[in-house]
Amino acid sequence: MIIESLLIVAFALGLDFAAGDPKNRFHPTAWIGKLIGRIIPYGKTNSSLTEKISGIIFVIFVTGIVSLI
Repeated sequence: MIIESLLIVAFALGLDFAAGDPKNRFHPTAWIGKLIGRIIPYGKTNSSLTEKISGIIFVIFVTGIVSLI
């Protein structure tokens, strides 16, 4: 059982290293990256507590948007 799981992970990593991330701007990964890139500057402050709270809110927001789509 554990060997099968390790083989699946190794195959997935090999495939990811071979093919890489898509360069197509219409791919959902590109959309998520663009969304994250646009909202991150709003969470930048001098307070580490505020940045942690902003990070939690951003994760919930991005995950919610992606789940809805």
